[in-house]
Amino acid sequence: MFNSSHRGGGADFPIQSFAAHQHAKHETLALYILGDLSVRATVATTEHLSHCAHCQERLPEIRAVVAALRAA
Repeated sequence: MFNSSHRGGGADFPIQSFAAHQHAKHETLALYILGDLSVRATVATTEHLSHCAHCQERLPEIRAVVAALRAA
């Protein structure tokens, strides 16, 4: 799922334009945590997280999954 081909590539996927009723995809949050989103996607995700409590609450769980995958 997360391999070295994503590292440093500034992935433009999955680009989302977040409407008020949408939440970030798990993949987007995982790539955000890894620092593997493009600048544009990082800005959009950061903006979304600044006002979306639901996605903010999901971050610790996704961070734990990312950490477990890194350790594997």
